[in-house]
Amino acid sequence: MLELQQKIKQAGLRVTHPRLAILTLLKQHTEDLTVKQIYQLLHSQQQRLSLATVYRVISDLVGCFHG
Repeated sequence: MLELQQKIKQAGLRVTHPRLAILTLLKQHTEDLTVKQIYQLLHSQQQRLSLATVYRVISDLVGCFHG
């Protein structure tokens, strides 16, 4: 978890629950996932994030890590 928090901070973003939840999920799954799949997997893990939040977080992360 600390590693993910550091990566978020290094990207110039605040560490938030949605960002940590999504990065943790992506770290656990090596296959490519759509935003809808990420949303569904989070809900199956009792992570109640809206679909709009998932899209926004993914957009922020892509912009920072691949921008």
